[in-house]
Amino acid sequence: MKTEDVITKEQEHDPNVYEVGYLLVPTIAEAEVSDEVNAIKNEVEGLQGLSIADGGTPELITLAYPMDHVIANKHTLYESAYFGWMKFHARPDAIAKLEQALKANKHLIRFMIIRTIKENTLLPKKFGMTPRKREDAQTPAAAPVLTEAEIDKTVDELISTTAPAA
Repeated sequence: MKTEDVITKEQEHDPNVYEVGYLLVPTIAEAEVSDEVNAIKNEVEGLQGLSIADGGTPELITLAYPMDHVIANKHTLYESAYFGWMKFHARPDAIAKLEQALKANKHLIRFMIIRTIKENTLLPKKFGMTPRKREDAQTPAAAPVLTEAEIDKTVDELISTTAPAA
């Protein structure tokens, strides 16, 4: 299902909040990474988009699996990439143009544009639950060890007290 299929005529000109996450090729020099981020921001602003927040400078991460990227009909596998993201306001009809512009960027391995909300969507770190040790809990006393004769005697007593009188 494409984005254009979901948009109604009334929503076409109202700006929505979007987020783009992207992976840049790791062969870019550290100094050029910020230039690539600025190029992505310029694409957004060129479509009358307004940047809300960005994830800062993209960080070099190890990918979960190798990703194939084609540049000039040559396949290259990457096992790491610079990951970055940014939030922005844009009209829904401009997203298809942004998608085409990002596809044309030879330094992007992959990207994803999603519709989101303006508020902070990052979750705080959750701490693992550890079972509490109860200080007042006492270990049960060990049951006395009974011999076979004592067990038979106890069973006979129970039978005689619970047997109906004849």
